[in-house]
Amino acid sequence: MQLLAKSDAAILQVVSPLMDNLMEGCTEIDYEKHTKDFSSRIKIQMSPSRLGS
Repeated sequence: MQLLAKSDAAILQVVSPLMDNLMEGCTEIDYEKHTKDFSSRIKIQMSPSRLGS
């Protein structure tokens, strides 16, 4: 994806659902929801114990 070629609205359309999962999962201390959109590489760095679950 060429982010520089995208409008702010187009970027927000993609990013907003990802951020919703991230923030809601963190608030709810729900590891699966928090990491739903993470790559496997990032999931290795973010264990359930680090989230507090």
